[in-house]
Amino acid sequence: MTPLPVPAGDILTGKAPGCREGTPSQAGDKTQMSRFENENDHGVVTEHKKQVKQPKKYKVILLNDDYTTMEFVVFILETVFHKSSQQAHALMMSIHTSDRGIAGVYSFEIAEMKVAIVTELARKHEFPLRCIMEEE
Repeated sequence: MTPLPVPAGDILTGKAPGCREGTPSQAGDKTQMSRFENENDHGVVTEHKKQVKQPKKYKVILLNDDYTTMEFVVFILETVFHKSSQQAHALMMSIHTSDRGIAGVYSFEIAEMKVAIVTELARKHEFPLRCIMEEE
């Protein structure tokens, strides 16, 4: 006895050849739907916007001392902080009378650089001027 030929279908599921999962079973169906689509899927992709946090700001503060000259403080305010001579003079007087004054408000990296520049210039000119930064 010779074995019977096996039709080219899926032997395990018993489906007939050419019949795939997800295809309509009747010829009258208008659309074919894949197994990844459903009736309510309109192909719209939604994007969620991420909330971007503003970077923290830092105040660059000059501290008054008894040895740094007023002219040097004005020089620092004009060159490092780009103040006009009137603004620099007014701020220098404010620092002189209240022992501290805000030279500017910047992001962390810029504030850190301004403090380093002021400290370096003060040491170079042999003044004990101190400059610090504080979170706003």
